[in-house]
Amino acid sequence: MSYVLGATEKSSYHQDREELLKCIWGLKGTRVEHRVFNVPSQKYKNLFLDTLYFPPLKTPQKLFMLSSGVHGVEAPLGSQIQRQFLSNTFSDLDRDHLGVLIVHVLNPYGYVEGIRVTESNVDLNRNFFSHEKFPHLESNAFEKYRSVLSVEKSLSSRWRDGFSLLSDVLRVSVLGGSRREEFTQAFAGGQYSDPKGVYFGGQDFEPQVMWFSKILDEILPLYQELLLYDVHTGLGKEDQLQLISSLESQRDRDFLTSFKQKVEVVDKLSVVSPESDGFYVTRGDFIDFVHAKASRQARVLAFTAEFGTLGDSIISKLQTLSRIVFENRGRNFGYANSELERSVQASFVELFNPTSSEWNLRAMNLANYAIKAALLEFRESQVLKKASIY
Repeated sequence: MSYVLGATEKSSYHQDREELLKCIWGLKGTRVEHRVFNVPSQKYKNLFLDTLYFPPLKTPQKLFMLSSGVHGVEAPLGSQIQRQFLSNTFSDLDRDHLGVLIVHVLNPYGYVEGIRVTESNVDLNRNFFSHEKFPHLESNAFEKYRSVLSVEKSLSSRWRDGFSLLSDVLRVSVLGGSRREEFTQAFAGGQYSDPKGVYFGGQDFEPQVMWFSKILDEILPLYQELLLYDVHTGLGKEDQLQLISSLESQRDRDFLTSFKQKVEVVDKLSVVSPESDGFYVTRGDFIDFVHAKASRQARVLAFTAEFGTLGDSIISKLQTLSRIVFENRGRNFGYANSELERSVQASFVELFNPTSSEWNLRAMNLANYAIKAALLEFRESQVLKKASIY
């Protein structure tokens, strides 16, 4: 079943892509290298991953990368942020030594279908590794809780199955902090043993990972500094933008401290570490992949820009978990009836793309501020012509 998604309800994957390309037409006289990868699919012919590379006008020094759609259902907001950047902020850049790379919808199949994963049920944000060969990874934490997280039978009722899931989760939760952390890691950290389970990272590279890796190998060696924003939605604090730095970016304390002070004067915007309470460690993460490639010759600051929806209270976390688990279960093992399927899928899409126009407006405003603040803090030479970030 295909969806028209989220706060950009009138839009769709192909319409969003057309609108992005129209932004290029508006940048008359600007050199851009547009590369396209037709993502293989058994169901659709025209699924494209687009990269737009704007080389600097003079010697390359700094590169700003803005990516969207690692998780397909989260792509509409990311695409909208990219279009806003090209239509508004781009013209304010001092591009003498600054390159820009826009990565539009890494997972178009997930966008069209209204799911996080690829056609192979692979979570792309667990599939990005800088190794030449896909690594063999154990999934011990997931296997320990597999009976809770991956029930291999059709979904019969949101309430009955929900009560069963809630009972299992509460049983784990009352056993103490270390078990709760282990369960969170099992659920969201990524697993490599169950191809039909949640957060499956794959057993080989997805095609777009291989293609995009070659793009980076061409562009990244030209630069001494990289700033990356990878846009996500759904998790984290309600109605807030949390900029989660990569573990490796934590080394650059001076930048992070100064940047944190500037952005956190704005309500509902914060800079956090992936080691903070409530977060978990992932393998095959997109920003860590880019960091590993770029840090061979460049200083790298990479952020997952997470726009929260339900929130991070215990009840909200349980709702988030059940929506993700039930969507995965129903898609892989079936639903008792079409009404249940529609209900589960609608609540899943709403988790990652709220229909609230107010949420969308807040997210866009926060994104605009955060991007300009980071560009102003991108050191040594100013990359914005205008000093104001408002």
